[in-house]
Amino acid sequence: MCYRDFKSKLINPRKFGLEAPIQRYGHPSPYGYEFARYFENVVKTSKNAGEAVQKLGYANASMIYHHLNRLGLEVPPHWGLKPSVGKQRRGLVPEVIDQTERDRAWVAALHQGEGCLATHYQRRSGETSLQLRVGMTDSAPIFRFCDSCGTGRPKRPTPRKIPWKPMWIGAVGGLRAYRVLQEILQFLSGQKLEEARRALEFFALDGYRKGRYEAYDIWPDDEFPLRKRSLASYARSIMAKNADLDFKDSTPLQLDRTCMRVADVLLDAIPDGLELAEIMDRSGASWTAVIHHLKHLEGNFLVAREKVHQKVGPRLLFRALHRLVEVRELGWIPNHLDSPAKV
Repeated sequence: MCYRDFKSKLINPRKFGLEAPIQRYGHPSPYGYEFARYFENVVKTSKNAGEAVQKLGYANASMIYHHLNRLGLEVPPHWGLKPSVGKQRRGLVPEVIDQTERDRAWVAALHQGEGCLATHYQRRSGETSLQLRVGMTDSAPIFRFCDSCGTGRPKRPTPRKIPWKPMWIGAVGGLRAYRVLQEILQFLSGQKLEEARRALEFFALDGYRKGRYEAYDIWPDDEFPLRKRSLASYARSIMAKNADLDFKDSTPLQLDRTCMRVADVLLDAIPDGLELAEIMDRSGASWTAVIHHLKHLEGNFLVAREKVHQKVGPRLLFRALHRLVEVRELGWIPNHLDSPAKV
């Protein structure tokens, strides 16, 4: 059979230097100038992707989404709306999630230490849902959390960069998360309690709210400083919130020689920060010792970490805060300590 037959020319006319027909299969050619307007009109007047497939004569909906992406059009929001299915699923959520007071106290304690509140935007429905997440390297508490909240267990941990271990993450969302938060509210304290109250006020009784909202829209940085990670946002708000602290009238910090050496290295690098490897080289301490003492200094609001994004990838820098300078002026950190032996 000759390749240059009539059927091959009909299927791919441009290959043989022919113009594509204006009308084919009942609609304009995808390569014609009239197709974009025609396709947009079909998409807008169709109830779902299946109806658009029937109008255009395609075999499946993959070509519909291909042309949407090619022409820069968005998927109509009413294609993903299934209110009846959403109501049925929310009706399956029990009124009481944690049956016993002991389970509620245990879930609250786990959320107080290892949990966080987040949001999830559903593009098809245009709604933002409440999410309660807990992450740990040990799978047993995560499995118990999922069983207590009535949600599925994670099948595998989430991998992280070396040297960090994989993390097991359990998540509860929507109406279930809203009811769990109501039940554990009495056991929470501190900023976790403030975050929970704000979430219960912001979201509707079903755990959803119309529109797109990020976490910072619900929990602003100036009101919830402990949610911050970077130096620019976290450190300034912490210092403002603890401006009444006076080191002169307080008990001296318990800093061993290695901790003082790490602090001295960071003070010498002001205003630039240092990476973990640079701190190890300048202090002479091991990786484990440096990590341990950096956490101790961060817990006392003396050091803050900052993630700097570059073309080659993000860098994690540690910088000394102004309070660390005050601690040195009080004589709690001697100047220019001798480098200790490798710990």
